[in-house]
Amino acid sequence: MILFLYASLASSVALQIDLGCESMRASMMQRGSPVSIVMNGLGRRYTPAVASILPISDQAPAIFTDQDVQYFKRSVGDISTVQRYPLNSTRFLPQILGKNYSSKLVSYFMRRNLTMPFDSDEDKYLDLIAPPEFFAAQLLQSAIADCKNSKINRTVDDLALVIPKFLTHHQRTAFIRASKLSTYTPRLVDTFSAVGTLFALERSQLFRNKPMYVCFIDIGASQMQVSIQEFTKAQNVEKGAQNNEKETIVNELGYAWTDLFGSYSVDCQIARAIRREIRKQKPDAVFDDKSVQRILHAARQVKHELTLQPKVSLFLEDLVHGFDMTFTYSMDQLKKRCRKELNALNTTFFTAFWKAGFDAPEDIDRFELVGGGTRSPLFIDAINATFNGKVPVLRSLNTEEAAVIGAGYVVASSRKNYLANNIRFNGVDAYDITINKTNDGRVASFYYKGDQKLPIGIKPFIRAVDLGQKGKYEIVDGRVRVHGCRKLTFSGLYKEKRTRVEKTLQAFEEIEAKQSEHDKLMHEFDTFLIETREKLTKDEFVMKASSVEERSNALRLIANYQYMIQKIQMGEECHKGGKNNDSEISGDLDSVNSENEVINGKFDESELKRMKNDIEEATKLIFKRASDLSDSPAAYQKLADLLESINQAVETDWPKMGLRPRSKHLKKLGRQCQKTEKWLDDHEESLEGVSLDDINIMYERLRQAFEIVKKNLKQSHQSSMDL
Repeated sequence: MILFLYASLASSVALQIDLGCESMRASMMQRGSPVSIVMNGLGRRYTPAVASILPISDQAPAIFTDQDVQYFKRSVGDISTVQRYPLNSTRFLPQILGKNYSSKLVSYFMRRNLTMPFDSDEDKYLDLIAPPEFFAAQLLQSAIADCKNSKINRTVDDLALVIPKFLTHHQRTAFIRASKLSTYTPRLVDTFSAVGTLFALERSQLFRNKPMYVCFIDIGASQMQVSIQEFTKAQNVEKGAQNNEKETIVNELGYAWTDLFGSYSVDCQIARAIRREIRKQKPDAVFDDKSVQRILHAARQVKHELTLQPKVSLFLEDLVHGFDMTFTYSMDQLKKRCRKELNALNTTFFTAFWKAGFDAPEDIDRFELVGGGTRSPLFIDAINATFNGKVPVLRSLNTEEAAVIGAGYVVASSRKNYLANNIRFNGVDAYDITINKTNDGRVASFYYKGDQKLPIGIKPFIRAVDLGQKGKYEIVDGRVRVHGCRKLTFSGLYKEKRTRVEKTLQAFEEIEAKQSEHDKLMHEFDTFLIETREKLTKDEFVMKASSVEERSNALRLIANYQYMIQKIQMGEECHKGGKNNDSEISGDLDSVNSENEVINGKFDESELKRMKNDIEEATKLIFKRASDLSDSPAAYQKLADLLESINQAVETDWPKMGLRPRSKHLKKLGRQCQKTEKWLDDHEESLEGVSLDDINIMYERLRQAFEIVKKNLKQSHQSSMDL
């Protein structure tokens, strides 16, 4: 029992997940073992952003077309803001929920995407749109499942999510909601807390004797972050610590960020260059959805080749239908096109530099690059050019997985006796939150200070609550948490505090239960169609008892219904009479859960019953005749056996026993026997066209006449015995 308990405890791990960049990364932390990477194939090719913006059509582009970009330019005002969405998860996931989009933009998303009705937020921070945290929860569950399957009896007891530090209250809440949908309450670890902890653990020898100042630069798909940190060793003054034991102290001195540009902007610049070259060589080129996908894929290929050599020349095939070309591009051309991205990086660095209080860049000991975007020499050359190579620019940490590995050590440092040396991280706050109290301190409103930079589309207002007499509030990890309060809406009405996660879970459970029941009905109906078709085409009695025209009509009806089911399985929308059902999909939760409707473009229960009845009516007569043809020989033989047994009783058995039935009953039995014998003689050669019901009726009449005679004989015999 003790060994089993020890094995169970040893298999429990903490899982860390980074939903950012172009793919999901995951790591697991277990006591006594270094943090290791969890391989998750689903997260490397499918992100919450791609899921939430996935169009209905299979032919839709992976990025937006020119017309879409023009539309978003009018709505948002920045083309790069739009173009980064499809391959970015960290930004798109919370922005859908944390942004107060214009109605025009929301209507575009609802028109292009399969939306699931969601309860509208009273503060207008949530619009009626498919919740991306539902897709994020599916990815989290896949990573959790992969972690559990990596070893027998392995369980996940803790979940941590790596997020950028500049995420606001609503954006952090979106990540927590996604985790709770996957049945875990997470802890949020910002990128540079994780990276700083990893550096302090793996590079502790560098600052053993004197403090060290490191500038971390994180370049993701759509954002750039800079953090300047100080690493020192100090005496551990905690109770019970050894006299010679020292702890590592990491002080974050300055932090800055931008969400206007990232590595995905570089892909878009190269893609535009490829498109311009195609226009030069083929002026009549037509860019369809597939062309946009191929151009973007070719742009990434060019960017990766530029990491190895300053100039590349690639032969690109079939970018536009039937058109191939050789594309030549150099790093110098890319630098000219990416001036905005490089200027944004310099501005972000100097902002963090000034906040840290440094006088000269040479005061920094080294630059450490993390994030997938730092693979490109474009940003490395820009940093070296800015500081004339006076400060070394290194990638000593695992660039793409440094944050998720460091998050594992952050979790380990929060647990007792997990790390040999204690690591204490003192971070700076990305935002200052102002609390405004009115009505004698009863109503509290939370705002971001007006002079602070906020992510695109985020308003300064956070929330307003009625504290009452026992209400409390606190700011934890950049989120405003309240206890015992009533939520106050803009209209001033008081409403009961809503637990949005519970409502979301309840809504999805109801939808999943109804979907499961519907899938069961669809499977039963599909099985019924297959069995009916098999019977019509392979049963020899059906072939003999029906004509080709009758079978063709029934098979045509079955094929029609099977085609409609196939459309449903392929994801196409199908409704009664073949009509589209977009209006029902865009309803509210009540309409989704209402009865007698088509679920996600599928047949409801009443429609399935109607179609099943149609097929049964079309095949009823055919199967009836086939049944008669297959069962008639046995019924014929049964009738003949009964007739033989009656003749044996009347002619032999009863005279031997001295039994004499009444002549009236015997005559009736004789007439019925004659009719039966004549019918048997007439159909001795063939039973074609004979109904099984007719044979059963004749058998029943003969049996009843025989029973009447036997009953009369029994009564006569009893009377003679009494005398």
